[in-house]
Amino acid sequence: MDSNTALPVKLGPYVNRVTGDTLWLLPSNAAGLAVQFLGIWLTLALPRIWVTVITLYRQGTSARGQHAESVLDPGEYALERFWDAGLPRNRLPTEALPRRDRRMALKDFGIASASALIFVLVIVLGTLANLLSGDSTALIASPTCGYYGIIKDGPRPAKFLSLNRNSRRQGAVGSYARDCYDGRGNTLEGCNLFTKQSLPYGAEDDIPCPFGGDMCVTGAETGAIKFSTPPLPAEYLGLNLGASLEFERTTTCAPLVRNSSFLSHAKPPNQDTSGSWNYDYGPANVVGSNYSFVYPSRNHIVIDGFYSVSVVSERGSSLEPIEALRQRPDSIVTLVFIDNSRTGYLDEGFDPVFYAHDQIQTPDPANKETYWLSYVHWVDLAPRVLACAEAFNMRSQHGAKEWSNSEAPPEQSTSSERDEWTLVHSVLLKSTIYESSWMRSGTALNASSQLMLDFGRLSLSLPEDQWKAEARQMFEASLANAQFEARRIGLGTDATDPAFGKMNEHDSICDYLFMINAPGYTNVYLAPWLAIFLLSTVIIIVTFPVGSRDHRKLVFEFLPESLLKILRQCAVVSVDSAASCLRWISRSTVALGTMCWKTVLAVWDWIGKSITKLMT
Repeated sequence: MDSNTALPVKLGPYVNRVTGDTLWLLPSNAAGLAVQFLGIWLTLALPRIWVTVITLYRQGTSARGQHAESVLDPGEYALERFWDAGLPRNRLPTEALPRRDRRMALKDFGIASASALIFVLVIVLGTLANLLSGDSTALIASPTCGYYGIIKDGPRPAKFLSLNRNSRRQGAVGSYARDCYDGRGNTLEGCNLFTKQSLPYGAEDDIPCPFGGDMCVTGAETGAIKFSTPPLPAEYLGLNLGASLEFERTTTCAPLVRNSSFLSHAKPPNQDTSGSWNYDYGPANVVGSNYSFVYPSRNHIVIDGFYSVSVVSERGSSLEPIEALRQRPDSIVTLVFIDNSRTGYLDEGFDPVFYAHDQIQTPDPANKETYWLSYVHWVDLAPRVLACAEAFNMRSQHGAKEWSNSEAPPEQSTSSERDEWTLVHSVLLKSTIYESSWMRSGTALNASSQLMLDFGRLSLSLPEDQWKAEARQMFEASLANAQFEARRIGLGTDATDPAFGKMNEHDSICDYLFMINAPGYTNVYLAPWLAIFLLSTVIIIVTFPVGSRDHRKLVFEFLPESLLKILRQCAVVSVDSAASCLRWISRSTVALGTMCWKTVLAVWDWIGKSITKLMT
């Protein structure tokens, strides 16, 4: 599967327009160092807050005549205040706690406080790492970024180069959808390409046929299946647009009938001659007037366990569907022709697309000897047809907020908003079964995974609704193709083809628009990081000691006396409140402990008396 490890990304600060956060993308090691540095810087600042509060408290109480300024240093004085305020000294009624030396108690309390402070700092550092470190979302920084289209009157694209490129793209899309969609592959490395692993969707089973008349094998009123996404913001496509653009995708599929009204033979079918089937569902330029399938004579069919899949569409191959298929003017009709005439099955199958009912004798592909397999059933030679009606709609939060699938952006849009609308529209045009499957042939089918290529090129039995699993797989691939298309535009992979040129009005969209998941990189939340850094820096600066040893003052002490008076009052109130709170906690703790101890003694005494009574 593909990988993002070597892709160019934009390092440094940027705005995530999805979340509104200002982020700072760094290599993961550098991001860890940035957070650790901030933790160390904050650790240096926190003790200075303690020194500042105690200094202001000492000055405030000294001004009120409560304590001489030079009696104790701020830390010792604060510890003594807390000791006097709250610690239980000889307060049990039974005199259980002996009086201890005050200095020894202060040292014990200081050690305990230092240990608690270290513990709190460890928690703070861990919390900082969790709060400041984000995910690995990154903006693509490709110099060739842009939406490319075929240049009018320019050189024609190299046919085989284009086919090879499309084949590789569709193969990657199919593998990703198979391994990573619908909750699969959450731990696989190849499933972390995008900011959203998959696009969420729901399924409705047994709904009416999306086409007119009696076009569906399953009937007009039931049997079809519909897949649809809820309204999704453009961020699900890997675009840094937030909720300014929304889109939704729907696909409704059902097997088509193949009666004489739609299926004809170019030659009368004969077991010893080849022939062809013609499908009258509407002309497609890619195959001539009507879709035609040529098959070999029955005696020359090779059992190679091979499925053949051909896809034609209104947009991709200029299919002009008949009126019965054009029931929804806003949808794109896609026909998937599935040929399983070269595959045998171990049991009879009744799936309308993978129907197998004819039991015949098959040659042994290994030694050319004839042998019989019971319950090997063959389909007739005309491929089955799975038809899908696909549609998408977009809605902009700028100006008119109506759903539309038009390529033209809303009239009130600015030039950058027009670029964004055109880009999302072009991405969704690639979100079709044709664009994601027309070159994959049999690999587009889940049924291919049931082939036993080492045992006579046969297939395990398939369920009766196998076609629904295939429709689901193709729909998932079409959603994944939209994600890959946005990533491809962000990288500008078509820039090397001289037949293609940029179609976007402004290159500025490449500065902020295309997001991917970038393993090895980590986002740091810039605003809180800067806020903590600046606050810690200010604290360290204003509490820095200046002056001689005998007349040393902290920087903040040079503030106007009126402001210092307010700060001293705040410090006195804060410390006294903390002392009162600690006094209440200590008294409550002692009272609760005493009560619990008395309760335990009473229960133990009752148990002892009960045992003694029983023994006597």
